[in-house]
Order: sequence, then structure tokens, then C-alpha cells
Amino acid sequence: MSKLEHPLFGKAVLIGDFENQSAEWHELRSNGIGGSQVGTILGLNQWESAYTLWAKLSGKIPESFEQNEKMFWGTVLEPVIRDEWAKQNPAYKIWLTGTWADDYRHANPDGILQLNDPITGEVEFGLLEIKTAGYRWDEVPPQYVAQCQWYMHLLGLKWCKLVVLFQGNNLVTYDLDYDQEFSELMVKRVQDFWDGVQSDYAPNWDGSESTYQTVRAMHPDIVEDEIELGSFGMHLLLKQAELESAQESLNEIKSRVLDFMGKAKYGLVNGKVVATRSARSGGTPYLTISKKG
Repeated sequence: MSKLEHPLFGKAVLIGDFENQSAEWHELRSNGIGGSQVGTILGLNQWESAYTLWAKLSGKIPESFEQNEKMFWGTVLEPVIRDEWAKQNPAYKIWLTGTWADDYRHANPDGILQLNDPITGEVEFGLLEIKTAGYRWDEVPPQYVAQCQWYMHLLGLKWCKLVVLFQGNNLVTYDLDYDQEFSELMVKRVQDFWDGVQSDYAPNWDGSESTYQTVRAMHPDIVEDEIELGSFGMHLLLKQAELESAQESLNEIKSRVLDFMGKAKYGLVNGKVVATRSARSGGTPYLTISKKG
């Protein structure tokens, strides 16, 4: 594999090759928008909200750069996966590259693919992205689609090979084409978000746990003071009452389902598991509802 060291694609310019998790890498993340953050801005990241990302980038809360085990092994396995995919797909030349930038917009592709037409000699370039996952996807998660579309847009590429190693032993390649309509919407949403970071204007409120925990972190101090909540307080009481009522309704249907299932472990809807009876250390069974049903 060769190192691509000069700008060739789109409006983006190659600004350097920064080691993953290095101080320079973190500085870039805090001063722009990269592909892994786009899904968060679009509301596609179940673990982090746009509000939380805004709070980090605008300095409201510190950004944690701790690398969890999943991230660690993803980084370790990336070159292994890339090398094996290259062996299995010799028609493609893989260029290793670094960080590209178009103003605050950043791209860190795992590789650039070169494909030469054996008849015409024409050269095509595409994107290579590499992931690891614990289970096989029914479809590419939307946050990864957004990341690939972001890179393709910045680099002027029209196709992508998303290579995923599932469960450490199943290598699968997904083909993604550049989506002009989606990209235009994506770029507009990201621009609006970045303008909010620069002007200290927060994204819309949402109901995520991420946003709730972020606001908690933004206001850690407690002083002996009072404040009139007005309509906020009325809405708070209303939602609490709605929650209690919904919890009662949920408990009722869970009781009825447990009774209907009898000794069965799994409850199905159209052949898919939606409820599971489980027990801990010989205790009485409880019901788990599948979120993917």
C-alpha cells in the first residue's frame, strides 16, 4: 500500500497525518466537524445527542477522550482488516492517507481506493471505510452512512466500500453510492450546527438521556435559592403524571403477556422475538421487551 501525500480530491486539502487519539488529533476534533460527528448532528447517534456535542465543542462541558475497549480494538484491527481486504480484492489499489479539511469540515478516511479499467485505462477513485461490529447488520447503521457520505462529499468521490469485520471472523463489504440529495441536506444541517457552536446558540431540545446528563454536568453547583418555574413547572408535573399513567399501562400489559406466555422463553410477533422471559440466580422470571422488534 502507498501513502497518498498530496491533495487530489474535491475542495478538501490534505493537512496532515495525525495519529489516532494523539493531542493533534484531539485538537482537530475540537475545532471542526469530522465524519464520526455528523451522525450525532443529524440525530442518528443513540449514544450522543446534538446538544451534547454542541456543549462539548462550545466549551460548556469537557470532552472525554478516553478510548474504550471497543474503540481500542477497532483501531488495532483496522490495518489487519485493510490488508486482508486488499488480498481478497487485488483489482483495487489502496492509498493510505491522513486528515483532509475544507474550512472547519474534516475527513479522516481509512483509505482511498483506486480502480483501473483494464480496457480503457481510465482510473476511478473511491472511499474505503473500515468498521468492526459484534453482530451482523440487517442494513448499514445510518450514522455510518452519514459518515461515508460526508467523506465522499468532501473528497468528491462517488462510491464507497464499507468493510466490516463481524464477531472477529466474518468480513463483509457494503457498497455505498454518493447521494447528492442527502449530502446537500447533511451539509446544510452541519453548517447550521457549526454556526450555533460559533454563536453559542444551542440545537433544539430533545428527549435523549445524553442531553439530560449533559445539562446536569453544565450546572453542577447547588445554592440555597428559589426560582419560579411557571409553565416549565406545569409541563414538568403534567409529564410526570403521564409517565406514571403510562408505567401503569405498561405493567398491566407485561403482566398479561407473562401470564399468556406460560413457560415459554420467547414471545414472537410475525416470527420475530419481541419479549423474553428471563430469571437471575433462580429468581422468578421477568419480561424483557426487545427494542428491535
